[in-house]
Amino acid sequence: MTSRLILIAAVLFGIPGFVHAAGLPESSFVAAVDRAISGGRLVQAEAMLARTDVTINAIDRRRLEAARDLAQHRDREAYAGFEALLGEAAGDCRLQSSAGVAALRLNYIEIAERRLREATSACPGDGIAWGALAVIEDRAGHW
Repeated sequence: MTSRLILIAAVLFGIPGFVHAAGLPESSFVAAVDRAISGGRLVQAEAMLARTDVTINAIDRRRLEAARDLAQHRDREAYAGFEALLGEAAGDCRLQSSAGVAALRLNYIEIAERRLREATSACPGDGIAWGALAVIEDRAGHW
């Protein structure tokens, strides 16, 4: 437990070189930011994204920033970010699902439905996409 707290503090407060020296590869750092965003720890995620001593590839960084925007209900920014990423990484069900949720919040129903159906087709275990599709079906009165 203590070593985990030290690692979290190092990640948050940017002890130079500690992340890579501790054996935390970029993919683990990205996963840690993902967990912070999905867990609602947006201050932690923001601090992690602001670090300059950890390299995150451009697509992952843009995806994380769009996910942060979605979590902060900055839906227009999130939608634009996810749609731009889908131009580069078509078929990524995480991007499709997130773009669909952002589109639904913006009341872009046709786009939301298309993105969410793509997401559930590619990743049938995506409960968030299924839930958002259920909202669309409910609004349409399809019970």
